[in-house]
Amino acid sequence: MCQAILFGGTYRDFKNFGDLKGFTKRVLPDGSNPFLAVSSTNATKIDEVFKIRNYLAHYSAAARRALERMYQQSYSLTRFEEPGRFLLANDGRRLWADFGAFSGASSDMNAWCSTA
Repeated sequence: MCQAILFGGTYRDFKNFGDLKGFTKRVLPDGSNPFLAVSSTNATKIDEVFKIRNYLAHYSAAARRALERMYQQSYSLTRFEEPGRFLLANDGRRLWADFGAFSGASSDMNAWCSTA
């Protein structure tokens, strides 16, 4: 029922966490929107995971450019690395940091729910 009310019969494509927050701001009152509680640090990491996912799902030139930009801006990498190699670098700390972002977002939302 909730999905039908929020989405109707259409497909929603959220380009990043900001798009998701913007959508939820339009359909949920601020006092009832746990997505607003997600920290920017967790949201940024989740956006990075989506860039990796898009590249792996499509292998398009656009997805690769977005991933290269993320590598350069966030990690100062000057050459492209395949996602597996990138994530497993530094003894897999990047991979665990990405998993941690989803766990952290869940904790942010859970903490908000317990105070709301």
